[in-house]
Amino acid sequence: MVTFLTDPKRSVNQRSTNWIRSFFAWRITFSMVDDILNLQPCQVELLTSFYSILELLMRFKAAVRRLESLLNYEKKPGYDYNLDDYRQFLAGIGSPHQRLRSVILIAGTKGKGSTGMILSSLLSAFGKRVGLFNSPHLIDVRERIRINNKKIPKATFARYIKDVVARIKSPQGIRSYFEALVTIATLYFLDEAVDYAIFEVGMGGRKDATNVHRPILSIITRIGHDHERFLGRNLDQIAREKAGIIHDRAPVILARQLPSVHRIITEIAEERGSRCYYVEDELRVEILNQDLHGSHLLIKEDGEIFTCEFPLIGYHQIENLKAALFAARLLGVDRRSIQAGLRRVRVPARIEVIDSQPRVILDTAHNPQSFNALARVLPQIVSGRLIVVFGISKGKNWSILKKKILPWSYETIITKASLPRATEPAVLARKIPARIIDKVGEAVTTALDLASPEDTILITGSFYIAGEAIEALRDLGVKVQIP
Repeated sequence: MVTFLTDPKRSVNQRSTNWIRSFFAWRITFSMVDDILNLQPCQVELLTSFYSILELLMRFKAAVRRLESLLNYEKKPGYDYNLDDYRQFLAGIGSPHQRLRSVILIAGTKGKGSTGMILSSLLSAFGKRVGLFNSPHLIDVRERIRINNKKIPKATFARYIKDVVARIKSPQGIRSYFEALVTIATLYFLDEAVDYAIFEVGMGGRKDATNVHRPILSIITRIGHDHERFLGRNLDQIAREKAGIIHDRAPVILARQLPSVHRIITEIAEERGSRCYYVEDELRVEILNQDLHGSHLLIKEDGEIFTCEFPLIGYHQIENLKAALFAARLLGVDRRSIQAGLRRVRVPARIEVIDSQPRVILDTAHNPQSFNALARVLPQIVSGRLIVVFGISKGKNWSILKKKILPWSYETIITKASLPRATEPAVLARKIPARIIDKVGEAVTTALDLASPEDTILITGSFYIAGEAIEALRDLGVKVQIP
């Protein structure tokens, strides 16, 4: 059904006159006026539909701008966490977090995003309707909120933003970008009656906005040093913050950890009456072979042995798979669904190999753990000379990148993402020999110019670098997976 901005009972010429005004707003030239006035009714309907689409896009962009005006602690440090205020806000809109059932929380320093995407794929293959909230996004903020891997529609997202952000000025209003997104995801999953709602924790766990939910299950992936300013300077403190997602009598799945971290989390789980499953004791996964397109795996679990295809590479992804697979088993997912779900997994920009000429590797590595994982797999996937394009956010530890990856590099290009927390390339260049190209798009173009067809370009350092690089590669005609 076509929606007119004017009364549909008016004459064609009257509607056309309104279209002239609309097109003037878009700087349409005067030479088009006669053509618009002489449109046939069917042409007016087509033009009206086109305007409706433009209007939707304008509303969506305006809504996103309003959302981005909120404090974003992913880009600007200094956020004061207080879940009591956020719960009070949620109570004012009917406490949707208490009505959303079958929530799964995932915390950790490394791998929580991949684990959430793998688990979502497994549950979807089992025939379930699965909501997934993760962060940050690469290109489109709607990547963070999905049902069965489909992004929330633009019109729906704009409507939720309008409803949620309108309450910001109230005494119990939302204070952050992240809280707004968690609220939108909660409302959307509730309205769409999902069977499971998977929430990836933003930072830490105990005070994270996602932790207002009461989970049926929590997953804690590998813990290491990151966000020390907020979570603590040592692993014991960080582990206690992450373990904050363990709720009374709700089981927790624990990925491989350092002994001290393992001890702290199991003690907290015991205090809360929550059974703790250590995945390394529960199942075995072996890589039979691995190439640019993924891994062929042998899985041994609960007396069952089977093989499957897994379109991700790197030993670290096997850790993530184990956590997701064991969670799926606890939730009753059968073997056939596991095999189908693993084949369908898509995790953009996590050691993603674009088999072009030159080869391009996209990775969101931004802390010691993820740089180590990248360094471990690089020898298997680099061909020819290596050209590295990277940028780092302020306060991030990039020593592993400097010690284990950059020595391989034939040419290094330092760039920066378009956000306030990006480290100036000149600061990074004091420690390594490199070219400085401020804009990510220009850095990617230069790398492609420098590379021969048999070479490899690695783009890494943050989600923001990877996202801007994806857009640049797409504009340059490189076939890249769009999140």
